[in-house]
Amino acid sequence: MALGTLSRTHRPFQAVYVPLWYSVANGLPLFDFMGALRDRGEPAAGQPTMTVAVAAALRCVVLATTGARRLGGD
Repeated sequence: MALGTLSRTHRPFQAVYVPLWYSVANGLPLFDFMGALRDRGEPAAGQPTMTVAVAAALRCVVLATTGARRLGGD
């Protein structure tokens, strides 16, 4: 949502999400924000707090950008 709001198009999301998904599909736990990879039954990445924090920060960016555009008349 942040990429789409900032760029006003879907292309940056497509450019970023597909490689992220592909890295998880190939077993790279660094980018496993979905919790898809498992290590002995537990999520391999183990960073749900980081995922929530980044999501909250991006949400704030979206709200600030939307508000600034409305005030600026853009």
